[in-house]
Amino acid sequence: MMSTMRWVRAVMLGLGLASPAAAAEEAPSPIDTEAIVADLREANARFDQGRIAESLALLEALVARLGEDGRRRQPMVQVMIGRCHEKLGRPGEALRAYERAIAWADRASEVQERTRLRAVEFRDALRAGALGDLRVECGPGVAAVRLSGRERRDCPASWSDLTAGSVTIEPLEADGAVGRVLVVQLEPGEATTVTVEPDPDARWRFGGRVGFGFGSIVGETVYVEGPTLGPSVRVTGAVESPRLDGWLSGAFEVSAARGVLPYTDTGAIGPDGGEAPGVTPVDVDLVRYQIEAALLARLCLPQRWSPCLALGGGVAALPYAEDVVDGRSFPSEVGRDQAHAIVRGALEVRRAWAGWLPSVGLHVRYSPWPGAIQYVDDQMPWFDVSLEVGIAFCGMEATCFDR
Repeated sequence: MMSTMRWVRAVMLGLGLASPAAAAEEAPSPIDTEAIVADLREANARFDQGRIAESLALLEALVARLGEDGRRRQPMVQVMIGRCHEKLGRPGEALRAYERAIAWADRASEVQERTRLRAVEFRDALRAGALGDLRVECGPGVAAVRLSGRERRDCPASWSDLTAGSVTIEPLEADGAVGRVLVVQLEPGEATTVTVEPDPDARWRFGGRVGFGFGSIVGETVYVEGPTLGPSVRVTGAVESPRLDGWLSGAFEVSAARGVLPYTDTGAIGPDGGEAPGVTPVDVDLVRYQIEAALLARLCLPQRWSPCLALGGGVAALPYAEDVVDGRSFPSEVGRDQAHAIVRGALEVRRAWAGWLPSVGLHVRYSPWPGAIQYVDDQMPWFDVSLEVGIAFCGMEATCFDR
């Protein structure tokens, strides 16, 4: 910041009022030259006192009185206005004032050439210290962009001399939807280039998974003794909704599974319904073919490696089951054709890969209510735990979690 005496001297040079002769040559008519000088000195005094808003108000009133021709003949007034805007934290307005001073300065006049050089000096310092340039490239599906508080522009778009700091960019898709909003940090004196994409969180995702795991009946009765874990394989188709709220989305899944539930059939039910002695236990593998449908709420952290927690519930049915005893299969009536409620949970990790979303996760299914597996004297809960890998498709030429 220049000192008070240097500021006053620059003003006098810019207006051509450093001497009476220059005043007579440069003073606009019919405005009184002495009144102009008095206003400028007062504006300068308030500027040096830190009363920047008052100084700016005096200068803007002077500009209004000078008229179009008069203000163009006094470019140094614009330099002073630019300095006020800088002090008030308005680099955009300051830049425009300096640009006007540069454009209006008459290079044929030595005094105004000095004014022009001073305006160039202030403008360049402002650009290096408070302004930056921005260029926005657009990915497939984005038709235009908009900065907060600025007009819409078709892609690609460029802005010069933006105030350094955070700038919000809104991608606009062809159908009018707003894509993923970016917040960009502009550095002073630098040009920043970014690419905006559609928002995959606003799109439906379709995908599938394959899983392998273990299932078991829970508990035991006089008819069934100590169930053990048995293998299961599962194929799932899923559709995930657009983002519902924050990181939350919904999902609908349909699964088909084949599982083996090994247990020991004691056959030990006596006439009174109690345990009958002397019966030889038989090891049985209950092979079940199950169909499930479930609704889930999925909470995923929005990042490239995206951990997710899913919770929900649904219904399942056993269209076919068979008992395998000593290598021989027998159609089973145990739990067959029974629809029953299930509780679903999952812990997943997903990783964006272009327009795809591969995932791996631990999925749990549990049926705590009667009807899952029925054994004459009781209806026993059942659970299944599986490790599943899958992939979802995020939409045509969209990026899944490019954060």
